[in-house]
Amino acid sequence: MSDNTFEGGARVGYSHDGGKWELALFGRNITDEENVKGGIDFNNFTGFDNDPRILGLSFTARMH
Repeated sequence: MSDNTFEGGARVGYSHDGGKWELALFGRNITDEENVKGGIDFNNFTGFDNDPRILGLSFTARMH
């Protein structure tokens, strides 16, 4: 685990027809950093961390 708490994200998209539809690629935690987000102490310290790298594609259609 790294001491660095940086988690990069990005989104790139294309919109067409006056914004009626959009296609986009996105990434969350693109550096795949593992960071402890918090913890609970019930006589044994339990921690929870961030989500792993997530990559995806989104499509949005708007009716207007």
